[in-house]
Amino acid sequence: MSQLTLFSFAAGVRLLHDCRYPVLPIERSEIVDTVGAGDAFAGGFLARFVTGSDTSECIAAGLYASNYILRRRCCSIDVDQPPEIHVDRRRRLV
Repeated sequence: MSQLTLFSFAAGVRLLHDCRYPVLPIERSEIVDTVGAGDAFAGGFLARFVTGSDTSECIAAGLYASNYILRRRCCSIDVDQPPEIHVDRRRRLV
């Protein structure tokens, strides 16, 4: 079983082996609520992790999910228009 240790900071995510992934840009005025942003990151990360995606795709999905939740009230999603996550192999969100 492999191990993965990562730390989440306001400036981004850092893996134990010194890789850094910056947060997605968001204006302070766009942040509605921070409740659930960490859980959203974990959920996005794990959703990719269990499918065997590489670490950079897992982190990109987590960052996207947390960025989406920051723009919502009380960790909610719009069920009529759920977020779509597209990650290309060059470690960027599309």
